Amino acid sequence: MTELDQITCRRATPADYPGITTLQHSNLIGTLTTSEAENGFLSIEFSESQFDEMNRDLGVVVAEQNGEIVGYMCGVSTVYGHQFQILRAMTEMFEHISIASTELTRDNTFIYGPVCITDAFRGNGVLSCLFEALKEIAKHNYQFCILFIADANKRSLHAHMRKLGMIEIESFMVKGKPYHMLGVQIR
Repeated sequence: MTELDQITCRRATPADYPGITTLQHSNLIGTLTTSEAENGFLSIEFSESQFDEMNRDLGVVVAEQNGEIVGYMCGVSTVYGHQFQILRAMTEMFEHISIASTELTRDNTFIYGPVCITDAFRGNGVLSCLFEALKEIAKHNYQFCILFIADANKRSLHAHMRKLGMIEIESFMVKGKPYHMLGVQIR
C-alpha cells in the first residue's frame, strides 16, 4: 500500500476547519524562511468562517490520512472571489481570454485556490487527488477553472502545469507583485 492509498480526498466538513487553518498557518509566506518558501507557500490567510463560506459557495476539499488533514484545496465562484483584489483583477481579464476556443466568462469559470499540502505529502499524487475531488463538485456548473500563482512560487507553478495540465493564460501585477494566471478545462 502506498501513502496515497491511505489518503482520502473528500469535501471538507466544519470539523476539518481547525486542521485546515493549522496547515495554512504553517505554510504562510510570512511564517517561512526563504529556503522553506522555495518549496511552496501561501500568500493569503483565511479564517475558519471564510473556509466555511468558500465551502458553501462552491467547495473546499481535504486530503486526510488517519484523521489528520494533510492537504486542502478550495474553489469559489467568481461572484464570491470578487471581494478579493487579486481575484477581481483576474476575472476582469476574462474578456478576450479563451481556453479550447471557448471564451472564459464569470458563469462558465470558477476560481481555484488556495491549495496547500503538507511537506511530507508533496510530490506523491495528493495534488491530483484533491483536484479530482474538486472537479467532481464543480463540473456540474463550470467548464473551466483558473487560479493565480505568485511568480516567486516556482514549485507550485511547475506542479500545476506538469501534474494538472494547466496552461499559463496571462501574467499580471497586483500591488507591484507579479502573478501568473493558469487555467484548464475541467469537462
